[in-house]
Amino acid sequence: MNLLVNNAGVYAFMPLEAIAEDEFHRQVDTNVLGPFLTMREFAGQPEADNGSIINVVTAGISNHPPYTALYTATKSALSAATIVAAKELAPRGIRVNAVAPTASDTEGTRAMGFVGSDAGAQTASQIPLGRLGTPDDIAPLIVFLASGEARFITGDVIFASGGHR
Repeated sequence: MNLLVNNAGVYAFMPLEAIAEDEFHRQVDTNVLGPFLTMREFAGQPEADNGSIINVVTAGISNHPPYTALYTATKSALSAATIVAAKELAPRGIRVNAVAPTASDTEGTRAMGFVGSDAGAQTASQIPLGRLGTPDDIAPLIVFLASGEARFITGDVIFASGGHR
């Protein structure tokens, strides 16, 4: 099966008035333009027929946490592009979906000091399942969406948020 997973993303959480133009472009270029271009290139290959594209977004598109206006906007744009691309590519059997995880314990969130911080603990307390997500919580969903078992799922944004919506 031909597969594209757009998982790259950058973020910096800050008040709206603190967002500089260079930060705006950094997040839009990485979180929207990058996945858009990779989807375009993937779809441009004849061998992409009957393949699958999976875009990783964020549960923030539903729960809208403070200080995430730019990041949430970029992932909302990618969610919309997912739905439109699914309709465009369906005649070729290419399924396009998105996965929307909640805040997770990853190398990136550890490096930025989120995991183990007061903000991380506060976020975990707001997740109904009582903890941050992990890559092991998200990966099986991506594997499923890539598989033939998900053959009738396209144009969907599936939340893996521990109920954090």
